[in-house]
Amino acid sequence: MLNGKLLGLEDGVLTVGVANGVPRHIAATEVTDLTTSSTGTDTPSRPTPPPPRPKPAPASASNSRSQARGSIQPEHGKITIVDFHADWCGPCRRISPILEKIAEGNSDITLRKINIDKQRDLAKEYNITAIPHIFIYDKQGGEVDNILGSDESRVRKAVEAAAGGS
Repeated sequence: MLNGKLLGLEDGVLTVGVANGVPRHIAATEVTDLTTSSTGTDTPSRPTPPPPRPKPAPASASNSRSQARGSIQPEHGKITIVDFHADWCGPCRRISPILEKIAEGNSDITLRKINIDKQRDLAKEYNITAIPHIFIYDKQGGEVDNILGSDESRVRKAVEAAAGGS
């Protein structure tokens, strides 16, 4: 234990003025505890404890999610399902009525269907290389899931997560 006045820190070396007047140089990597006082005197005193740190605001799941990007913006305040599909796609035709039923049954859900043959620019913008490709966004526009294929279970889990579930 060393009591003294911190004189400086340069290149990872602390310079401490001690009672005998001879400065001591200590590698910062060797310091395990540095308790300071702002009394302005060279006499050791009991330091005032720092003020309590404010508690961080609880983070919503959406804060940790990447936000929607590009031309398709989710409807604020609603869960948004974006379905990139094509009329000729078998898996697209299987998942489409399921998505419609999910959206029909809940006024907090918006379904946006993007036909890649008719809206090629959007498909290109979102780098859609396979379909169905489904994006699920929460009510704040955070991307909950990005689903490639017609996985009904995964879609339902993503919608539940977007609603605040697990």
